[in-house]
Amino acid sequence: MTTATKPRIIHVAIELDQEFLRDVLSTAICGGITYWADITEHTEDLCEIAPKESPDDFESQALSIDHMAIGIRHALEKDSCAMHIRKAITNAVQYKDAGCIDADCADVIAQLAVFEKIVFS
Repeated sequence: MTTATKPRIIHVAIELDQEFLRDVLSTAICGGITYWADITEHTEDLCEIAPKESPDDFESQALSIDHMAIGIRHALEKDSCAMHIRKAITNAVQYKDAGCIDADCADVIAQLAVFEKIVFS
């Protein structure tokens, strides 16, 4: 006798160090998000972003390494981004190598952090 079972959901805690998150933020602001956002101020852990085109796109706001962690969490969730992006981010997190995150991945991470979905493509 076979019975169908529901999939189980597990939650896993992953530690990301500040250096890793700084590298992701740097990748985002040095090329990943520059087609939709202007960087008005920048420090190692924080930047201020403003809309590149229309002020109606979004309000100017801070983007920090904490936001990058949130964006990574969203990217690893099912159906939040393209599979190849999720795989690259998963590899980066698994091997603790921010070099696996290119400008496209960093863009997705930033958008998921700021908008909770992909708005610009």
